[in-house]
Amino acid sequence: MNKLKIFLIILVLFSLGVATGSILTHIRFEKGLHQINSENLIEQRSLLIKKLSKKLELNHTQKLDIAKIMDKSFAQILLLREKNKPEIIEIFNKRNSLIKDKLNIDQKKKFDELLIELSARRVDWENKLKTYSKINTTQN
Repeated sequence: MNKLKIFLIILVLFSLGVATGSILTHIRFEKGLHQINSENLIEQRSLLIKKLSKKLELNHTQKLDIAKIMDKSFAQILLLREKNKPEIIEIFNKRNSLIKDKLNIDQKKKFDELLIELSARRVDWENKLKTYSKINTTQN
């Protein structure tokens, strides 16, 4: 009987651990993964510069120069994204059309709703990236 109690206690603790881990993982992915904002990007930039500084033993001038290089390359990446945006949207639209051809009426309606949601997220994400870029260009 004593071994059965121990086994049940271990089983309950294990189950609680699995449930807690699942819930926390779900919360992290729902809230944290999609929260890209200018503060997070600035923090990530700062952490990367600190890591490079520590690993490479950079002096103050080198840190400033590297920060400017990072900001300039980020701005160039944003410009490239904007330049290629029409082509990218065309590819997405073609993909979505091909997917819709494979769906029934109910699925098409749900797919359209999903596309609206994803489009809003993309626009929000792009606006946050542009905000980050503006913050960095005003800081330099």
